[in-house]
Amino acid sequence: MLIGVYMLTSILSASLIMLATSASLNIDTALPTEKPTFLHHEQAFILSYDLTDTDVKLTWDVAPGYYLYQDTIKVNEITEDALQFTSTPVSTHDEYFGTTMIVKTHAAAHFAKSALKQTTFSVSYRGCAEAGLCYPPVTVEINL
Repeated sequence: MLIGVYMLTSILSASLIMLATSASLNIDTALPTEKPTFLHHEQAFILSYDLTDTDVKLTWDVAPGYYLYQDTIKVNEITEDALQFTSTPVSTHDEYFGTTMIVKTHAAAHFAKSALKQTTFSVSYRGCAEAGLCYPPVTVEINL
């Protein structure tokens, strides 16, 4: 009789382990396994510039699902007030930066060519993917 109880206990234990393993496999296979893929910053935020007789115009084509922080867009060789934005940002609450202005789809700014003391300048900016990735600040050198 003692052997019968031991065998019954062993069978029940093995059954419970198999049931628990099977249940955990079903839960694991039900979870999404694909991680989001992100564009390289040069694809997410395509920077271009245009030079006129008087101005330097900067534009960013922002990929769908991405945005730029407007207050991080800087031309390092000019004063901050010389850079004028022509795109319209929207206000958003960012968990790291608080309330901030972002630009989606297309960002544009310009400054007077006379604000430059040389023909080379650098532009810095920072953006994020809505899926949860924020890029480190990017600096691009431009030679006119």
